[in-house]
Amino acid sequence: MKYRFSILMILSLFGVKFIAGNSFESLRDPDVLYFPGKLSEFPNIKLERLTPLFTEKDLRSLLRNLPAGSAARVLGWHSQGWLIQSLESSNSWEGWVSAESVQTISEKDLQCYRQQIEEMKRVEVAIQEKSILPGMTEEEVRQSLGKPKESSFRIDEKGKTMIWSYIRYEEVPEIRNGRDIYGRTIQVTTMIRIPRGERRVEFKEGKVVAYEEKKIQ
Repeated sequence: MKYRFSILMILSLFGVKFIAGNSFESLRDPDVLYFPGKLSEFPNIKLERLTPLFTEKDLRSLLRNLPAGSAARVLGWHSQGWLIQSLESSNSWEGWVSAESVQTISEKDLQCYRQQIEEMKRVEVAIQEKSILPGMTEEEVRQSLGKPKESSFRIDEKGKTMIWSYIRYEEVPEIRNGRDIYGRTIQVTTMIRIPRGERRVEFKEGKVVAYEEKKIQ
């Protein structure tokens, strides 16, 4: 852990910015709940008093003192304290402060952030697996399945529903007869795409509310 922060300190001295959860994945502490940069309502705070900033979450190695009124961004949480990034105009320091220093984030807020992070992880896995989850945004569906083949909408008493349609293809080998450079008949194997299914994704207010897949015989 000491080596980890030494690396971050060297990078900070050379003007390299580090945002926990977005870079240096291999250096992340598994005991820390990191707040990704795309988390909605990313938690910013203002320190109400002179606050010691430490290099590690055990709050033993003092890095510096942040003056009262300093603005900071919360990057992570641990039962012993908070990982923050100061938002000073001259320099940006990152380190740990005691749990009492961040009083504006309640246990209820923390639980809400934790739930959002877990949902973001679920969506990231779904995108990697080319699948769909209820609640995904249109942009997340594009990342997962790509651009729809067709789009339409339906209006009923419940409002407007956007419908995206996709064709799911499967690559299969096909053997064809051909000729080599000497004119002899040979067999050539090529891969062709065969439609195997149709996917329909329904959106209301920009979020997935239904997902359907049909097989094509």
